[in-house]
Amino acid sequence: MRPIHIFLLLSAVALLVGLYKIFEKAGEKGWKAFVPVYNFVVWLRILQKPWWWIFLILIPTVGFYMLAIMIVLT
Repeated sequence: MRPIHIFLLLSAVALLVGLYKIFEKAGEKGWKAFVPVYNFVVWLRILQKPWWWIFLILIPTVGFYMLAIMIVLT
């Protein structure tokens, strides 16, 4: 396994663990952090942002910036 793959895997695990803790603190069930796409819907609800932002997350370049914005807002 190449070092970049290890870095990406660790980053994904860190994001999921972080979302798990955020969801628990916000009163949501932690398992929702591990469900693909639904975790972003719940995260947007916690941030009190419109549901249609999920479509922006799915756009390749825009999605990177949207995730950064969501992380900062959390």
